[in-house]
Amino acid sequence: MKVTISIDPGLHETEVEVRAAALDEEVRRIESALTGLGAAPRLTATAGDRTVLLDPRRVLRFYTRDKKVLAQDAAGHWQVHHRLHELESMLPARDFIRINQGEIVNLAQVAFLDLSGTGTIGIQLKDGTRCFVSRRSIPRFKASLGL
Repeated sequence: MKVTISIDPGLHETEVEVRAAALDEEVRRIESALTGLGAAPRLTATAGDRTVLLDPRRVLRFYTRDKKVLAQDAAGHWQVHHRLHELESMLPARDFIRINQGEIVNLAQVAFLDLSGTGTIGIQLKDGTRCFVSRRSIPRFKASLGL
């Protein structure tokens, strides 16, 4: 990959142009990294009659239970008014990864991975919560971590 930086004092806004022969995985990673540079989106969430603004960087995981999408952080579990696929597109791909059909984890909140000999991957989050990567998601999960 070749990187060129040009300085133009006449520009009023930073502009990034990616030139490639094809839209491949490297280009997608570059796009994901660049779009994730902005501020993390704020999400509204509810628990009972309380509504809060969640900072996604503090969220351990997003998961589904009883047809509801919940966010887990240090303060508890909150109902989020987005579907998992919407969250997946909103959140920075370098920080959040879908590990199974009903769960997205924050990689910054992972304490360790359990790569057992049976081919499964267990995830221990910093608060002690255990999650598992589905067999279907293992190749994408390993690729995103460079395993």
